[in-house]
Order: sequence, then C-alpha cells, then structure tokens
Amino acid sequence: MDSTRHMGSVALVTGAGSGIGRATAVRLAQEGAMVVGCDVNEGGLDGTRRALEEVGAARSEEHTAELQSRLHLV
Repeated sequence: MDSTRHMGSVALVTGAGSGIGRATAVRLAQEGAMVVGCDVNEGGLDGTRRALEEVGAARSEEHTAELQSRLHLV
C-alpha cells in the first residue's frame, strides 16, 4: 500500500459510519488523504473517528448528515 498515493487530496466519503464507507475512509486516510466522513449514524461516525485515529490519520472530519434530500444539503 502506498501511504502517499492520496497525499494532499481531500476525500468526501458518504456512509462513513460503517461497512464499505468506513473501510473506504480508513484506506484513503492510510494513503494520505484528508477524510471528510458523512453519515446519518452519529454513533457509527464515532467508531470511524476512532478507526481513523488508530491508523494515524493526519487529519479527518466527521459530520452527521442526511444526503437523500436537497433540503439537507444547504
């Protein structure tokens, strides 16, 4: 795995609170990206935050968000 492949990139990962979204967020962080994770599940995002800290993510942000409706994107 190239730990600098995404250095300097910002990755917005939806569904980051669990499953494939969490795995994607962790992998991108391991490859140097600044990860912005979004999910409706605040507890799940807490778990993702811990996972990102465990892999030594340089920087990350997590936001609870509902992205299925335009009303929530403002």
